[in-house]
Amino acid sequence: TGSTSLTVSFPTNATSLVGPLPGLSAGPVSVQVYNQTGPNTYLLVGSVPLTVTDSRAQVRFFHNLLICNPGCQAFTARLTASEGYTWFAFSGNYSPYQPVTTPTLSNFQGEAVGFPGATFNFPGTFAIARGQRYALVVTLNASNNLVLLLINEGPLGASSAPQELGVSEATLPGQRGDDPTIRFAPAGEAPSRQ
Repeated sequence: TGSTSLTVSFPTNATSLVGPLPGLSAGPVSVQVYNQTGPNTYLLVGSVPLTVTDSRAQVRFFHNLLICNPGCQAFTARLTASEGYTWFAFSGNYSPYQPVTTPTLSNFQGEAVGFPGATFNFPGTFAIARGQRYALVVTLNASNNLVLLLINEGPLGASSAPQELGVSEATLPGQRGDDPTIRFAPAGEAPSRQ
């Protein structure tokens, strides 16, 4: 009594006793409390309207790279975290946001789609906070090495104020694949948050 908020995780296949619950989403709901009065009978004690908010983190992917073998061209990159999330982004473009329910994203594997041997890895872990928007950005650092940046774009529902690319929450160094004939070049400056 006296509390105006309650945090309940959205059921998933992993957390629900009965599997996925279709139709569960953010929005208005009615919570009903029943008293069991017999083996198969229940009496409604009361109900209250509530609004369910979805505070899962939202994560998108961006890369500002060209693949060079020998000429340079834009490409679609696939980035996969060991937690099972996968994003696709074309050079210079953001992927759509994807809800993330895990508290971390880690051990990323990437590939230039359609270019065998054009792979890259980012071992390590990023912490992800509920209720925040993030961008995963693959780019080149000043030494021309691949890096993966985690940029916190602010709380869900907040207005989008520009953020400098250099202000990243965390950085993971990259490891290129085994094909020495493939190299990456910058497609241009990685933009501020869009």
